[in-house]
Amino acid sequence: MAAARQLFADRGYAGTSLEEVVSLAGVTRGALYHHYRDKADLLRAVVDSIDAEVLDDVLAAAGPTQPAVAWIRRAALAYVKVSSRLRLSRIGAELPAVLGPEEYRRISQARCLPIVVAAGRAASEAGAAIPGDPEIMAALILAALDEAVGHYSVATTRARREKVLATTEALITGVLRID
Repeated sequence: MAAARQLFADRGYAGTSLEEVVSLAGVTRGALYHHYRDKADLLRAVVDSIDAEVLDDVLAAAGPTQPAVAWIRRAALAYVKVSSRLRLSRIGAELPAVLGPEEYRRISQARCLPIVVAAGRAASEAGAAIPGDPEIMAALILAALDEAVGHYSVATTRARREKVLATTEALITGVLRID
């Protein structure tokens, strides 16, 4: 997987052959096919690994989980900053085209959505008034955060990046109905 990650990042998905992956990894095609069905399956595994790193970075940046409302703010801002690194990478940029929009959305939500749901429940228990259905609101917040990642990723100035973060914080504050 490390070899595939390197090649996908350097050459892109279309520019990487499985022969190059096995050669760089020092394994046989049979070994590769023992773990992955095809090149797209290998890409999914690479993305899963990157997503795990992003999540670890977000959780580390957010710090301790209490109080819940403050943690959600920190986690949301960290998510925008950290996820922009993946979006700017060649791997992240190619994902929607390679996997298709539905699978890309599923992958995006698989790891993060349960955390957003749990954080929303914790904030609600701490007194935040979250409108509507908590799970639907969590999905909407995650979608908004992903949109913020896109804006942050293409921002050409520090001032623009700061505006993205300030607007993200305002959204979270507004949704949670907190000061």
